[in-house]
Amino acid sequence: MYMDYLTMAYQARFYYRHRSDPAPRHVCVDGLGIHEDMPPGVISHGGAGAPYLLIHFHSPAQLAVDGEMVDAQGRFAIWDAGAYHRYGNQGARWDHSWINVSGSAVSEAVTRERLPLGRPLEGLDQGITERYLGLLHAELHDRHPPDGTVVAGLLALYLREVVLAQWGATDPDPDAERLFAARRTMVEQLDRAWSLEEVADLAALSVSQFSLRFRRRFGLSPMRYLGEQRMAAAQRLLEQTGLTVQQVAWRVGFPDPLYFSRQFRRHAGLSPSAYRQRGG
Repeated sequence: MYMDYLTMAYQARFYYRHRSDPAPRHVCVDGLGIHEDMPPGVISHGGAGAPYLLIHFHSPAQLAVDGEMVDAQGRFAIWDAGAYHRYGNQGARWDHSWINVSGSAVSEAVTRERLPLGRPLEGLDQGITERYLGLLHAELHDRHPPDGTVVAGLLALYLREVVLAQWGATDPDPDAERLFAARRTMVEQLDRAWSLEEVADLAALSVSQFSLRFRRRFGLSPMRYLGEQRMAAAQRLLEQTGLTVQQVAWRVGFPDPLYFSRQFRRHAGLSPSAYRQRGG
């Protein structure tokens, strides 16, 4: 079944997970597209609850980096779970391949490979994207439910190919490991009132160097990333637990429940109570 993609090069193919299908926490593909041809325009989406997004741009296109649209033609990009995305081509049709995926397996693979997030990466041949997305498409369509080990393995291999195409087996950024460790500590201790200085200390970098390197690596400033993780955690707690709004606020680092409620409304468009009543 895995060889069908070899005879279907450049033919658009898609997969979308049905709502009734299981959504395993280990690895879950929500959607996949191979050579999707798009009309002129720019797509803006993402935010809290969004899965990881991997895209290979096959034709002229741009994506937003630090608020500016930069060239993405022939390049690969990956956005963190919960990140906002903006990309496309305002003036002409454009072609891209993509996958939306969530779960601990992809999170671990992204962390292990230490890939920069939210910016275009060069050097990846489109044939590699076609190969791995083709194999994933076959697994997702031909086996129900798809085998999680196969899906996780193909994603891990795909991301490894991205790394090897980008800079070989060695990440040239000597601070990458410390940046990932600092990010991990922030997320594991969301209830702590982090300052930018404290987070920079985790990586043994100055505030200015930490902020610059963090944004380059992960596509967001440290404090914006922390804020988005707090809101995403608050949404999960409101959906999945019976904690009061005050308790949720404390769990995600807001000692003042009123301030938390204002920030949550700004983020989700609803008060925490209304969000819970609506069912998320």
